[in-house]
Amino acid sequence: MSEPRYEDPVASPEELPAAPAAPAAPPKTLLDQLQKLLATVNADLADLESAGARSAEPTGPAGSATGPGGW
Repeated sequence: MSEPRYEDPVASPEELPAAPAAPAAPPKTLLDQLQKLLATVNADLADLESAGARSAEPTGPAGSATGPGGW
């Protein structure tokens, strides 16, 4: 005895989702995407650096490994 076959019901045109509208701008190239990412990273880094400048950093005697510029 053969198994009954299952067939997906066919949707009528009004039940189908509407096609997405065409994008207003052409898709960005990889270069454009990377430049935007770099700008975002640079802005985040600037925020972190300014936040670090406001925080209290422990400093040791001048010229020590823990002092300013002693990295």
